[in-house]
Amino acid sequence: MQLTWPRLQMQRNDESEAILKDRNRRPLGHQKWTWRSAANPSQNGNPCDPHMRLNRIGLLDFLQFRLGDTVAREDLNSLSHSQDVAITVNSTCYLETGILPEMIAPKISLSLAEKLDLLPALASITLTVFWALLTSLWRSAAYPKTLVLHIGYAAFRKATARLTVAQMQYALPTTDQNYERYVRKHKLPSKTVDLGDGALGHWIGDPKADNILIWYHGGGFALPANRGYFQFFLNLITHLRKYHNKSLSIFTLTYTLAPGATYPTQLRQATSALRHILTTHSPSQILLGGDSAGGNLVGGVLSHLAHHHPQITPIPCEESLRGAIMIAPWTSLASDYTDQEIDSRGDLITPAVAGPWAQAYLGSGERDHYTDLSSAPAEWFESFPVEKVLVCGGGREILLPVIEGFVEKLREGFKGEMEFCVGEGEGHVAPIYNLYIGEKEETGQGMRVRGWLGETL
Repeated sequence: MQLTWPRLQMQRNDESEAILKDRNRRPLGHQKWTWRSAANPSQNGNPCDPHMRLNRIGLLDFLQFRLGDTVAREDLNSLSHSQDVAITVNSTCYLETGILPEMIAPKISLSLAEKLDLLPALASITLTVFWALLTSLWRSAAYPKTLVLHIGYAAFRKATARLTVAQMQYALPTTDQNYERYVRKHKLPSKTVDLGDGALGHWIGDPKADNILIWYHGGGFALPANRGYFQFFLNLITHLRKYHNKSLSIFTLTYTLAPGATYPTQLRQATSALRHILTTHSPSQILLGGDSAGGNLVGGVLSHLAHHHPQITPIPCEESLRGAIMIAPWTSLASDYTDQEIDSRGDLITPAVAGPWAQAYLGSGERDHYTDLSSAPAEWFESFPVEKVLVCGGGREILLPVIEGFVEKLREGFKGEMEFCVGEGEGHVAPIYNLYIGEKEETGQGMRVRGWLGETL
């Protein structure tokens, strides 16, 4: 059995509490628990006795211990992860368990002032939504063409400009939480792999599929993956199976959000995801994919394969990867756009996010060709070990000129097959964000990604 979480020691403190520690005896949290006998729920009992039931409202609703054996599950939907094992050593109860991610990586905390500021921020976002709704009837062609996108983009522009990185992370559910909620809702198996170095990999689909697409989510390295990602993944898998008879699964990375970790941590974690998949699949069965900051990581991983990053362990890879998809890749971390006139009305981001998000990612580090593919010479791309590359961008997104400049260099230097798709009238990462806010109309970029995968696999 593959165990995907660190061993946790449940040290009995009193009849109602336990202290969770990792294998190095570092405390992970002090949690309220209730121990009850499975035979007689009204009686308290030793949690390491056979047939004891551990209940914790809101975390693990049911675990039944059998000494040295797999914990029996009778309510899969109430549990966070798919594998739980109880072991008794010298009368001490150990639990290998899937627990809510924030117990290992606690949710970010805010100061009192930052929390109080959320109220006026929420008010300003609400007013923006009402104003977008009010003005929607006479909006110009520069704005998104549907009402859902018009309001959703306006709200996101306001939220990212008004809230700090910390406030956004505080308010949003984590990538891991969104994954668990999505697989529970759609009755899919929850399969999570601990990649080490603070990174997790989540599976959508069968890990034994013929082809694996490793996906790095966007969000300026600072925001988690929303539920739109997992719908996007499932749509790809379903389409390829139904219309192309292709076997594909998605392995998506949860990397440490900035500024909790800075470059090159996220790139190192991205290479760990590839390293893991290479243990079960050949390079010709593997594709890389990412959007925005995730597109940056796709370029960073390919750069590492071609030009080993001095702070990251090399990955032995004798043959080329099958392909790479970059949706709206953030290939320049430049933050000063004061000399440019930028129209954000048709997009979901503004130049205001460039500085805070880039600084959060870089920390005290310096920009280089791994962080800024746009700054690399054409020769940098000559040795990229990938057969095909698809780059997508939105016709209305503010990053389009940067993406076009990157594509020009890529075309000049890359020796493989390269395609550039621009979705007419579409915004930043439209194939994913549009799903998130409930837009039903298919994007041109999304359709091309599906078609390209069908042709490539």
